[in-house]
Amino acid sequence: MFRNKHLILAFLIAPVLAIIAWFSVDYFVAEKPHSAKPGASYELIAKPNCRRYSQRCDLKNEDVELSVTVPAYDLSGVDVEIDSNIVIDRAAVGLADGSPAALTNIDSDGKRWAGRVAGSVDSASTLRVAVVASESTFYAEIPATFFVAE
Repeated sequence: MFRNKHLILAFLIAPVLAIIAWFSVDYFVAEKPHSAKPGASYELIAKPNCRRYSQRCDLKNEDVELSVTVPAYDLSGVDVEIDSNIVIDRAAVGLADGSPAALTNIDSDGKRWAGRVAGSVDSASTLRVAVVASESTFYAEIPATFFVAE
């Protein structure tokens, strides 16, 4: 059936060229990661555990990782703890419909912060997190479904 050597050669080379083109486009077009610039703001991306009841929400942006846990909440407010893989200078957390509360450092190396946010909480609430590290601001807006049991 395939007696033409040019056709056979084309069938063998075409997939190899397609794979080379795929990786070449990614190499030349993809955004290159860069380190955080002082004074700039960067959004943290919520990981999948923020969408279900787990009392923990992991946030990430390149080499910055935060873990937001809510050990307790009631109708008057929320207790929040933040663990980080980098040293944090300041941290604040607030509900979307209220004012943010500054968190306090609870360890000697500046990687764990805790505090209480006042305000009524339900499953439709949104928690806003902001931290300052090395003069760069990292922020996220996450739904309260990770700590409010339906």
